Amino acid sequence: MKNNIKIVFIGTPGAAAECLDILVRKKMNIVGVFTRPDRSVKRSAKPVPPPVKKTALKYGLKLFQPEKISTESSINLLKGLSPDLIVVVAFGEIFKKEVLDIPPMGCINLHFSLLPRFRGAAPVQWAVISGISKTGVTVFFLNEALDGGDVIMKKELDVLPSDTAGTLVERLSKIGGDVLAESIGKIAGGKFERIPQDKEGLSMAPKLRKEDGRIDWNKSAFETECFVRGVYPWPGAFAFFARSGKRVMIKIHKVKVSGSKAGKPGEVMECLDKLVVSCGKGAVEIIEVQPEGKGRISAVDFINGYHLKQGNCFD
Repeated sequence: MKNNIKIVFIGTPGAAAECLDILVRKKMNIVGVFTRPDRSVKRSAKPVPPPVKKTALKYGLKLFQPEKISTESSINLLKGLSPDLIVVVAFGEIFKKEVLDIPPMGCINLHFSLLPRFRGAAPVQWAVISGISKTGVTVFFLNEALDGGDVIMKKELDVLPSDTAGTLVERLSKIGGDVLAESIGKIAGGKFERIPQDKEGLSMAPKLRKEDGRIDWNKSAFETECFVRGVYPWPGAFAFFARSGKRVMIKIHKVKVSGSKAGKPGEVMECLDKLVVSCGKGAVEIIEVQPEGKGRISAVDFINGYHLKQGNCFD
């Protein structure tokens, strides 16, 4: 599907790179790509290029790496490219009107939820945390409000019981790239409708911080399982456990709802051949953990290594 309108693509993470790859393979005319600067990851001193940069270099696309788009220098770069349309996927900046006014066909964004539900920086994580069975993607025109512009297209996707935020965003990015390409085709052909977002059902999906991964054992077993899946891989679920009089942080990577009898929230109910912990309602079986400063281990290895006993408590 060849499309000759001039497009500037703006995005950073793997999901955006997947969409850029799809647009290039569909013969879209990408005249420039903007992404974040290379950054150091964890303890590595060497800056790591963002996924979108790797994809842009793979295809020999013109690349720019500003900190922000709504600066005088970035705006001048954009104007110099004379784009007909700006396409944004996961860049994390609300653009000034001066940016939005540059392309005559407007600026569009691919958002990983069915707007107006889960507006904000972490729609996939909150979808899984919330325990909903369906989510999807939305392509909409950007304005100066947060994810509040007119919708062009939506597409639903089932949230699988096994989905983490990581696996769900991978599946959403694959359908998202195709929906984005179809939306661009509609805009280029002038055959599209701008649908204002309904205020009913509006909810927010704020960015998660590292400390937001702490498990609240007062939640139900179902809510706890959804939470662990929703914060994986970032920020990751964790809890605290007392060992030899010291408080140790334990990352909890995988759990499942258990049919075991519940006690008080956070209490270890079973710890022989499996690790069952009580929640506010019901209990969960912990499958895989990672003690602070160590590698991932099975719950059984954790039981043996930390000498867990029935009645011990997390947090």
